[in-house]
Amino acid sequence: MRIRHRRLTRKLLMATLLSLVLILGWSWTAKAQFDDEENYSLFHDLGIGVQNSGAACCISIRAWTTPTGGIELDLAANRLLFLTARGLTKFVDSSIVDAYGGAGLVFVFSPLRSTSRFPIDALQLLLGLEITVPFMPAFAINTEGVLEFEPEREFFTTIGVGIHYYF
Repeated sequence: MRIRHRRLTRKLLMATLLSLVLILGWSWTAKAQFDDEENYSLFHDLGIGVQNSGAACCISIRAWTTPTGGIELDLAANRLLFLTARGLTKFVDSSIVDAYGGAGLVFVFSPLRSTSRFPIDALQLLLGLEITVPFMPAFAINTEGVLEFEPEREFFTTIGVGIHYYF
């Protein structure tokens, strides 16, 4: 079972990398149709949207507090309540596509959970791309790869996609 899971993880990782390459290629060809001087992500201050990471879909609030730095809060619920807090840093800021990295903590809250256990469920490191939709610059689509470490388990990866509307 463990070997099968690793093969699936590799396939998902390869599919994500291929998707990122295709999205970047599409973005650069679409960019040629628009003004090269305008950076659409400069107007992205506070955004709300949905994010799908692994098996959970969540409500996401993302705020770029500086041109290269921001925070994100994700709230998801199934049998447990998950709150993820992340710090984000842009390291590529182009007119349509931004690349970012970050780190975060996943908190889990549940009445079924022992109160003596520390509420931090996982540590996260992530890399992502945020693509601004050129004809609707208030919307941005993002995809990210996340490396998580849970104290009771090994490292594992998740792949997420999302969309945010920026005010």
